[in-house]
Amino acid sequence: MKRLTVKKALLCLLTLPILAGNLLAQSEQTSSQPLLRFDVFVNGAQFSVMEGDTLLHNNDTIVVKASNYLSFDFGAVSFDYPKQLAFEHSENTGLRSWTLDGSTFVIMYFEFSVTIDLDEFVKDLMTDFGDENCELSKKNLKLGATGLSGRRIDVTILGSALTFDIYHIKTRDFKTHFIAFQDSKNDDGSDSAESLEALEIINNTFKVK
Repeated sequence: MKRLTVKKALLCLLTLPILAGNLLAQSEQTSSQPLLRFDVFVNGAQFSVMEGDTLLHNNDTIVVKASNYLSFDFGAVSFDYPKQLAFEHSENTGLRSWTLDGSTFVIMYFEFSVTIDLDEFVKDLMTDFGDENCELSKKNLKLGATGLSGRRIDVTILGSALTFDIYHIKTRDFKTHFIAFQDSKNDDGSDSAESLEALEIINNTFKVK
C-alpha cells in the first residue's frame, strides 16, 4: 500500500506540468507580478519602500531591488532558483514533496519516510507515461560539490518532447530523497532557456545539509 500511495502522489504532481506546461509555454504571459514591499533599516531608521525605489539618507543613495532568485531550504537540500517558478508543497502519509513550476521547466523534490528503489520508481513512471513513449538512460549530474546519480526518461507525448531526470540524494537520515527536473524541449530538441537559467543558479548554490 505504501508504494501505491507514493505512486499516486507522484502522478498528481506530474500530470499537470506535463499536460499544461507546453500550453503555458505557447501563450504569452500578460499578467504582471505585484511589486514586493521591503522594510529597509539604515542605522536604526526604518523605511518602507517598494521594489525599485531609491532612498536618500544622509546624502547616501540607497537603491532597493528584489533579487531575481528565491531560496529553497526544505528537506535535506538548499538552493536558489528563479523567482518566476511557482511554489507548491504537498504532504501525504510517508511523503513530503515540493514543486517549483515554470513555463517549460519544473523542479520536483521528494522526501519519503520509507526506502524507495530508484529503478522501481522510474519503472512505474515509464509505465504511466506509456512505455512506448519513453527511452531510458543513466544520467549523472554534479550540483555544487555534490555528485548525483540517476536516470533520464526521454518522453514523446501529445506531440511534444520532454526529458524527466531524477536523481537520488544520499543522506544519513534513513529517508529516501529524490530531486527531479522536467524540461519541455525546444522544437529543435535543445534544452529550454528556462532550464538553462535555473540549472545554472542551482549548480552555484546547491547544498546537502
